[in-house]
Amino acid sequence: MATRKIKQRPQVDYSAYHNVQQAWKMKILKYYRQIEDDVDRYVEFGKRLLENKIPKDQLERLDKLMRKHEANKRKEWEARQKNKATPNGLKFRKIYS
Repeated sequence: MATRKIKQRPQVDYSAYHNVQQAWKMKILKYYRQIEDDVDRYVEFGKRLLENKIPKDQLERLDKLMRKHEANKRKEWEARQKNKATPNGLKFRKIYS
């Protein structure tokens, strides 16, 4: 008896637009917190972001930068899962074994 594979339907996001926008802004804010050490600049950026005072072209560039960073982190994570070690861990293995 052959088993059938059940096709998965794409998940449709029924969230309200303002909820999606807020989640996106929080994602950008979280990313900025990871790369910025100056608390005053971070707070000022957050206030301007939440008050919609940042131009659209700047937000698009920030989003592109954030997505690029996430893609790099995903690649690093996949490589780490494949090798079961970081690049430095692999170097350590070569020296140790």
